Amino acid sequence: MELARDLVDRQGTVLLQRGSILSASMLAALERRGVQRLRVLVDADEGGPGLEAERARLEARLTHLFRHQQGAPAGELRERLLAYRLEAL
Repeated sequence: MELARDLVDRQGTVLLQRGSILSASMLAALERRGVQRLRVLVDADEGGPGLEAERARLEARLTHLFRHQQGAPAGELRERLLAYRLEAL
């Protein structure tokens, strides 16, 4: 796994730079330091069906939430929300 963004602690100290390769021991050390979340790069090949399933789940959820909304503003908001959610994947 490759780190997608610099990993910083609460004081702003860089713990690991973007692009660092994360090993199992490194992940364990970060967990001991209290790191609960980090962003990693995912190859399209690695994403596989899980990524597509998550995208479909997000689209279905937003469709349900916006089912009573019509018009361009609602459609634009839905698309922006989808893009925002997909960034996190």
